[in-house]
Amino acid sequence: MIHLRVDCVPTPWSASQKGANGFYDKKSKAKEFVRWQLKGQYRDTPLSGHVALDFIFFIPIPKNTSKAMRKQMLDRRVLPTSPDTTNMQKLYEDCLQGIVITDDRYTSKISSTRYYSENPGVWIAVRRWEEEINREHEAPPQHQWLKV
Repeated sequence: MIHLRVDCVPTPWSASQKGANGFYDKKSKAKEFVRWQLKGQYRDTPLSGHVALDFIFFIPIPKNTSKAMRKQMLDRRVLPTSPDTTNMQKLYEDCLQGIVITDDRYTSKISSTRYYSENPGVWIAVRRWEEEINREHEAPPQHQWLKV
């Protein structure tokens, strides 16, 4: 398993915009900064084949938050509702491509969670599919509704 940490305010993906001189990517600077951090942490060849990705997005607490609300946010009793986790996944999945994984089309399982934090950033775990299969078989989930 590969663990990576990106120190930044989590950013959602957005489509390219049309400008006077053609299309441009508004997020290109953010992506460049994320890729720079990933390259500093992972220097091996990109993983080929299927992978599983886990993202944890640490969203900054708004400045005008009361002390009581801040405590609830840090205790994870109050969770962020934006930015959208799916759009954030997409941006960081794109950034992993060519550095940690060969191609994001081989992402077979993906999960994301977002929390408030005083230290914004993104935590990423990357597992080869073989590791994911072994992990799933180690401890099967026990559900109340599943009667065997």
